[in-house]
Amino acid sequence: MQIMIQFKYLIIGGGVAGTTAAETIRQNDPIGSIAIVSDEPYFFYSRIMLSKPNFFLEKIPFEQIWLKNENWYRENKIEFLGGKKAIQLDPAQKIITLNTGEQIQYEKLLLAIGGYARQWPIAGADKEGICYLRNLDQAKKLIASVKTAKQAIAVGSGFISFEMCEMMRLAGLEVMLVMREPYYWYPLLDEDSGKMIEQALEKGGVKILPNSEVAQILGDKKLEGVILKDGTRIDCQLAVVGIGYNLNWNGSSKLAFKPTGVF
Repeated sequence: MQIMIQFKYLIIGGGVAGTTAAETIRQNDPIGSIAIVSDEPYFFYSRIMLSKPNFFLEKIPFEQIWLKNENWYRENKIEFLGGKKAIQLDPAQKIITLNTGEQIQYEKLLLAIGGYARQWPIAGADKEGICYLRNLDQAKKLIASVKTAKQAIAVGSGFISFEMCEMMRLAGLEVMLVMREPYYWYPLLDEDSGKMIEQALEKGGVKILPNSEVAQILGDKKLEGVILKDGTRIDCQLAVVGIGYNLNWNGSSKLAFKPTGVF
């Protein structure tokens, strides 16, 4: 296959690590060619803002999400290749192959590929109304889903569920937190500390169900509710799943090699 183009510096990943690396490289090498390959089509944005009240409830302009704009990439002579995935690496030939069939040759390669939200391993987890929060497209879906829901569950006892419980309560939804653990953030926190977080959630109107796990998802194409392993039925039109994080080289649609750093 013919090589598409050559770059002195090739960065896989358009998030904070990849973008900061490109900026730092440019400060130290004003003429070397730089390219960033990102599986998202968007320029660098704030992932932190995705779960903050003003953005989530659309109280601030959407444009405030962007941390870098098109002019920044152009002024710094950084080529942004968005909406494309690196699927194969040939370190001997120093070639990266993209899912589009294009190939890029590099002198130096930085892998800053991050990860993605762990998918809910249960039948029916692809129904409309089941959401994750890791990237901008997922945030858009979640924000739209909140507008049509009245009841919601958060699944998991990490920081995503904590923030989403607050956001959904601020949006006026009835919210239940379903977690397998005996208390919040077990075993990272001791029980007293975990209970302090639970008290804050309950004060905000969230009902917490510890030692619980969803056994069945109800509904045809759209989520209508869940049944827990103890037989309890919970009616809900929205479920936010926060059950962990996988590195990008573990998924079948991700990089077909296990990266080890810089090549």
